[in-house]
Amino acid sequence: MVDLELPMPPSANTYWRFVGGKVLKSKKARQYIRTIGELWIVHKAQTKSKAFTGDERLKAEIQVFPPDRRKRDLDNLLKVLLDSLEAAGLFKNDEQIDEIRIRRMQICTGGKMIVSLRELIKGV
Repeated sequence: MVDLELPMPPSANTYWRFVGGKVLKSKKARQYIRTIGELWIVHKAQTKSKAFTGDERLKAEIQVFPPDRRKRDLDNLLKVLLDSLEAAGLFKNDEQIDEIRIRRMQICTGGKMIVSLRELIKGV
């Protein structure tokens, strides 16, 4: 089980860059991944949580607290968030996630996301 409070990710429009015919993560994306990695290290030390590095099947519950009233597509936030969590080492591959629930919450100064990852119980 992992519960993390994270900053809002960069928009999908700024997460990837096309350079010389290749798709690369932008500077903003790399910084966001570093931030998640740092928060994950602190969280592991405080809670003894472990990454999902095997063949676990996972459930993700995500609460989005937007920083303002601008319109945001939750599905775009989801792709960037999951790619970043994978890159930061919380799980081996976002393919492990079989169930996702994402909810828009009230506005919060600066914005944030609360992410809960759980292993799904087999046979249920």
